[in-house]
Amino acid sequence: SEPGVNHHYQIIVEREGNLDRMYVVVEAAGKISDEEKQRLASELQHRLHEVLMINPRVQVVDPGELPRQEGGKAKRIIDKRKM
Repeated sequence: SEPGVNHHYQIIVEREGNLDRMYVVVEAAGKISDEEKQRLASELQHRLHEVLMINPRVQVVDPGELPRQEGGKAKRIIDKRKM
């Protein structure tokens, strides 16, 4: 777990031309400014690259912004390459 974010996130994989593109959308732990969201997204992107050697686009959103499934759980991985 990273400081500043909660445990709700989504990983979205899309096809752009001949390449796969990964997006990580994560909820902030509390209400924060747009500037703080951008700073946190940049920090998380750097950390993911450092630890996993991947370079996804990261977006930080407000708490509760990610859709929840029945029982309050979010769908974690969305693969749009097959759609």
